[in-house]
Amino acid sequence: DESVCQENYNKLKEVYIDEVAYKVLSVRISVDAIFVSLSQIADRTMAESYRGKLLTVSREDAIPLEDGRYFIADLLGAKVYLDDGSEVGIIKDITPSNVDIFSVERNDKKMVLFPFLKDSIVSVDTDNKKVILKSERFKQISVED
Repeated sequence: DESVCQENYNKLKEVYIDEVAYKVLSVRISVDAIFVSLSQIADRTMAESYRGKLLTVSREDAIPLEDGRYFIADLLGAKVYLDDGSEVGIIKDITPSNVDIFSVERNDKKMVLFPFLKDSIVSVDTDNKKVILKSERFKQISVED
């Protein structure tokens, strides 16, 4: 919902780019982009040099998530297990998209990729950095990189 998105962005007071803090001056949301006016970025030419950069917020300013949704920062470094007790490895990277793609490094240093699908999840414990997946479903959706 565009109005909810606008409302959430309007609450932001400060964002970070490359770990440098910028005060949010204004936000405008279009159909395919979000335009954020920041302190210390004087004009459009200067703003162009920031195109494609990751914009982050502090945990305190983060939007509360619905059940079953997680912050990438809370999942990175988590151990992944299957419901048969076997360990898959450690989450090293997450590529956000309509269905997030997880990159997990196994003990033998090979990477396993899989989409993070609801029907594959047994449990997610962000406090203890532990994810448990259904072993049969994992076999169907995972690939070695």
